[in-house]
Amino acid sequence: METLLTVKTVEFGEIEVREEDIITFVQPILGFDECRKFMLVEDKDFFPIQWLQSIEEAALIFPVVHPLHFGVTYTENASSINLEDIQIENIDNAVIYTLLVIPSDKIENASTNLRAPIIINPESKLAKQVVYEDADYPVRFFLFKGQDTNSFQGQNI
Repeated sequence: METLLTVKTVEFGEIEVREEDIITFVQPILGFDECRKFMLVEDKDFFPIQWLQSIEEAALIFPVVHPLHFGVTYTENASSINLEDIQIENIDNAVIYTLLVIPSDKIENASTNLRAPIIINPESKLAKQVVYEDADYPVRFFLFKGQDTNSFQGQNI
């Protein structure tokens, strides 16, 4: 039997989520140690942006996007990260998002953090944020105008 939970959110009001769709972070998102349970919220008006909504804190929500939209797959640098704790053997089996920063006054300055993606096991719903210390992924990749990093080319790096 499917168990539905009602989640109170600031942005979307009350949302029902299937218990098996709740994403559990094995390590918290950097800077947000109190919250480990999230859900993905889709809103077709904002495609390709999705929302990573905390189950535990109604006001905590992150805009996220698939890095494939920018030509990034992380495949070549996958060996540098440990995915055992989220029960993934191959990064190609993961769902990957990057966090967006969307300034309220200038949407054209929106950026995403390609250096610290969110990696989700789509089967177990275990997730974590990883930081690629030795890769050339920028912390601020501007969506609407190039980037402020020296060597990133927007492809498999």
